[in-house]
Amino acid sequence: MALTRKQKGKLLEDYKKMLEQAKNVIVMKMFAIPVNEINKVRMAVAEDGGKLQVVKKRLFVRALEESGYEGVDLSNLEWSVIVLYSLEDEFKPLKAINKFKKQWKKEKQKYSIEYLGGFYDKSWKDAQYVTDVAELPTKEELIGKFAFLIKYPVQAFAMNLKQIAEKKEENA
Repeated sequence: MALTRKQKGKLLEDYKKMLEQAKNVIVMKMFAIPVNEINKVRMAVAEDGGKLQVVKKRLFVRALEESGYEGVDLSNLEWSVIVLYSLEDEFKPLKAINKFKKQWKKEKQKYSIEYLGGFYDKSWKDAQYVTDVAELPTKEELIGKFAFLIKYPVQAFAMNLKQIAEKKEENA
């Protein structure tokens, strides 16, 4: 069903409003994702402070231009295009998407999401950049790894002292 001019105008305004609020914007294409799966992704993204939206390509490109973003060639936007707006945390919603991508790949599902690129500080970054950002460890993961690195040598030293003490007790 075709949209009326009034509906397109409202949709354009909605896109521009979301672009103004977003800290970064990730553009993706999706392949045959069932409705129940995309709803799971939407809920996970919303919990992490983002919004996932299927967009009308021409209206979205126009909203980008009117909002001061670098233009994206419409020919790069193939298949169904979805956009991730990071509203609170810049990276957490992207982590949620990446988790689903890995899960679907592991389960060998026929559907998938593929990054086309993203806007960081209103400048376009390619798909590889977005993938690299999505795979960076979170702050909590880094703190955990750091704590392990600090704890492990002390723990190993204590275990060795305990073994030495036990051997001395046996010999005494």
